Amino acid sequence: VDGSLLNGDEVTSFTLTITGSSASSAGTYDIIPGAATGTGVSNYNITYVNGTLTVIAKSTINLSSPVGTDGQTICYGSAIIPITYTISGPIPSTQDSVSVLGLPNGVSYTYDPGTGIITISGTPTVFNNDPSMPFGYTVNVTGYCNNISLTGTIGINPTPTATIGGTTTEI
Repeated sequence: VDGSLLNGDEVTSFTLTITGSSASSAGTYDIIPGAATGTGVSNYNITYVNGTLTVIAKSTINLSSPVGTDGQTICYGSAIIPITYTISGPIPSTQDSVSVLGLPNGVSYTYDPGTGIITISGTPTVFNNDPSMPFGYTVNVTGYCNNISLTGTIGINPTPTATIGGTTTEI
């Protein structure tokens, strides 16, 4: 009888050897079974079939625009310096779900799953009443193996004005 044990015979243990270790990096590793033991095992010709284990690295996200672009302050009416983040790892792909929350009006983001690049750009249409309190934003990536977030700020100062002879003018 192929594939069945008879008369109370049973396999109680066997070994699985994996060619990688807990210190191995992402990749594909062989799984090698063997050494079945148990009641009546010697009555059977056991055939072992190797398998594979695929370990996928976690995605990472890093600021890829110049340092400081993720914490910039501009004057109202000016465009921000584009902020870019790069997702790396085994994916970027359509497996990644990307969102950016907390951007001021007039600023938006795009995500290119082919390159893994998130770009934040635009010209804010609002300013902070208190320039010491910038708009805080969060970039969220829900990936194949993990969820990651980074934060940044965009400060928007009101346009400076001067009053000359009773007339207020933007500088």
